[in-house]
Amino acid sequence: MASHGYLIYLIRAGVPNRTRTLNQLSRSGGPNPTDLLDELEARFSVYGDTYQSDKKNAEGFRVREASRIGRSLRLRIHKGPEGNPGETYNIETNESEDTGDTTALLSALRATVYIPEKSYFGLLFVERTGGRHLKELLARTIFKPVALNRNLAIRLESFAEVDDWRSELGDQGVLRISESLVASQSQDASTPDDTVVRVVAEGTKVRQVSDDIKEQLFARLERIFRTIRVRANLAPLEDRRYVYVEKEESASQTLQVRRKAPKSVFTVQDEEEYQALVEELASLNEADENPALRSTLQELVPIERDGLKSQRWEVALGEDKPERSFVVEGTSVPQFVYLTQGRLLDNLLRQTWEAHATRIFSVLGVSVADDWLLKKVQSN
Repeated sequence: MASHGYLIYLIRAGVPNRTRTLNQLSRSGGPNPTDLLDELEARFSVYGDTYQSDKKNAEGFRVREASRIGRSLRLRIHKGPEGNPGETYNIETNESEDTGDTTALLSALRATVYIPEKSYFGLLFVERTGGRHLKELLARTIFKPVALNRNLAIRLESFAEVDDWRSELGDQGVLRISESLVASQSQDASTPDDTVVRVVAEGTKVRQVSDDIKEQLFARLERIFRTIRVRANLAPLEDRRYVYVEKEESASQTLQVRRKAPKSVFTVQDEEEYQALVEELASLNEADENPALRSTLQELVPIERDGLKSQRWEVALGEDKPERSFVVEGTSVPQFVYLTQGRLLDNLLRQTWEAHATRIFSVLGVSVADDWLLKKVQSN
C-alpha cells in the first residue's frame, strides 16, 4: 500500500525583485490591498467543478471542494494522468475495468491554506499519497495567476521545525557529502556559466565526522528560521516606514506613489529599531554561506578554491546505504514528510492539520485568535 502523510509549505509574499520585503497577507498588493485568502478563493470559482485538461503535463484535474472556513481554505481536488490506456483494479475483489485514450485516472487529494489575520506568513498543507500531492498544481494554477494579478511575488517554501529534523535524522549517519562549485565570472570572464566542479567525500572519514556535519545542518536550519522571525519583525516597520501619497499625472489622472513617512509617523526610535533588524538580517545572510560545511569538506578533500563559488550542497544520510538526501541550496530546505497511519478521514486530517498549523504560527510569533478557524474575518 502507498505511504501516506503530508507536506507543509510556508507562504510569503512581497514586492517582485525585493526578496527582503514581506506583505501582510490579509492586506497585500500595494496601495489598494486585498486579502490573499479572498483572492485564492475567487480563483477556484473560475474553475468550478469542470474538468481541466493540462496537455503539457498529460494530466487533468477537477476541483471538488474549495470551502472557506474562518482563516482557512479547505481543498479537495481530483488529479491524475489522462489519455493513458490501462485499467482500474479493485485489490479486494480482483475485478478490473479497462480504460482508454479518453479516460483520466483521477486520485482524490486534499490540501488546506491557512492565513491568520494580519499575518505576514501563511501555511499550505498538502496530503501526500505515495509521491502524489497538490503543491505543484496549486502553485501553477492558483498562486501564480493571483500573484501576477496583484503584482506580487508569492513563494511557497518547504517547512519543518528543527526538532522534526533532529528526530528524523537522529539515528542516521552521514554517508556522503558533496559540494557543487561554479567558476566565478569575476575571476575568469571566459568561463561558461554551466562549468561546474563537484567535490565529493565519502567513506570512513566522513562517518567519523557524521555528528558534526548533522549539527552544522541543524545550525543552518536554525539560521533560516531565525531569518524568518527577523523578517516578520521587520515587515511591520517597513510598512510604517513608507506611506502612499497621490501624485497628479495630469488634470484627469492621479497615481498612488510610495514615499518615506514623516518623523511624526515613523520616529527616530522606529528608524533605529529598523536599522538594527536590517543589520541582523544581513549578518544572518552572511552566516548562511556554510563556512563550517566548507571547512569540513576542505579537510576531507583539500582543493584549490580560488575563482570557485559554492552553488549547492548535498548530504546523503542513512545506515548502510543512502536513504535521504539533504540538499542545501540558497535558503531552501528539503521537503519533510509527516507520515500518518494510512489515509486519514477528513475530520481527523482537519484536526491534525489545524493543531499543527496553530503550533507553527506560535513558533513563528504569529498571533491567532481563539476563533480564527471558526469565522471569516473581513479585511479592512
